[in-house]
Amino acid sequence: MSRVYRVVSPHFDDATLSCALFIAANPGSRVTTVFAGGPPSVSPLTGWDKAARYFRDGDDVISERRREDGRSAALLRAEPEHLSF
Repeated sequence: MSRVYRVVSPHFDDATLSCALFIAANPGSRVTTVFAGGPPSVSPLTGWDKAARYFRDGDDVISERRREDGRSAALLRAEPEHLSF
C-alpha cells in the first residue's frame, strides 16, 4: 500500500519533472506549487516566454501554466495545489 505525500514545488513543473517516479509510486499524493500566482495577462512577456514563442503579449500565461501543471500531476495520479504567491 502506498502512502500519500505532499511534494512542494517552487515553480510549475519542478516537482513533476524532478520527482516523477516518486510521485507516481504514491498515487493520490499532492503536488503543491508555491509560486503559481500572477496577473491575468502578461505584457510585455518575459524573455523566457518570448524565446519559447508559445505566448503572445497580453496572454494569460499563469492560467495556461496551471493547466499544464494539472495535466502533469494527473499523469502521475497526483492532486495539484496552486498557491497564489
